[in-house]
Amino acid sequence: MTGGTIRLAAAALAWAGAAASQAEAESCVRAAGPIPSGSVPAGEALQRHACPEEPLPAAFRYDPNESVVRAVRSLAEGEVAPAPPPFAVARVEPGRKLRLQARIGAVVVEREVEAVQATAGENLFVRAADGAVFAAPAPEAER
Repeated sequence: MTGGTIRLAAAALAWAGAAASQAEAESCVRAAGPIPSGSVPAGEALQRHACPEEPLPAAFRYDPNESVVRAVRSLAEGEVAPAPPPFAVARVEPGRKLRLQARIGAVVVEREVEAVQATAGENLFVRAADGAVFAAPAPEAER
């Protein structure tokens, strides 16, 4: 497409961007809901939380094949764990509904798609209502 833009829109993403300081990078997170072992938690599944005095067992591992973090153990809702590296927390999890917009001049075409894979910021594959799977740019956090 010449002279146009294509973007995915997602609801406000709670975990976008890199840590602003070393102290923030060493913070903890609280599970907003149950997180199964092996799953790829998206940003809204994790809420920043103060770390307790006692050390906590690791809960996340970086998956270099998908460039996202995975839970290495199940976390219960409200459980506190060491924060994963912010750059690798998925902004989109598989199955999430997104809006794909294509803009050429004043014309905007928009349709709903479903994420086929998790992503922390790169392009991802999405599925349209007709079943077609194609690459799309990663969603932008809404301001």
